[in-house]
Amino acid sequence: MCIFFWDSRTQYENDQIEKIQYEAAKIVTGLTKSVSINNLLKEVGWVPLSDRRKIQKYVFIYKEKHGLLPEYLHELFPGTVQEISDNQYALRNNESYASDAR
Repeated sequence: MCIFFWDSRTQYENDQIEKIQYEAAKIVTGLTKSVSINNLLKEVGWVPLSDRRKIQKYVFIYKEKHGLLPEYLHELFPGTVQEISDNQYALRNNESYASDAR
């Protein structure tokens, strides 16, 4: 859950955190500075932190859509268009989150 807090940082701060991960990977592998970041992460089997944050957001949204979150977290999400509107029609955006809060 803490991964969401790191995603709201500036690009500079995110880059600094990524550099720490790369330095840790260099220590773990014993590789030199001349190795590319992609090869370094492939060597240790790590995913870039930016990708990990994105994946965790997708997992979180999936869990919310399928009712797998605790109620206190579910309440943080706005209702869907279908839940908020009185519209009886099957619209393409019925499953989209509405901009109005519940």
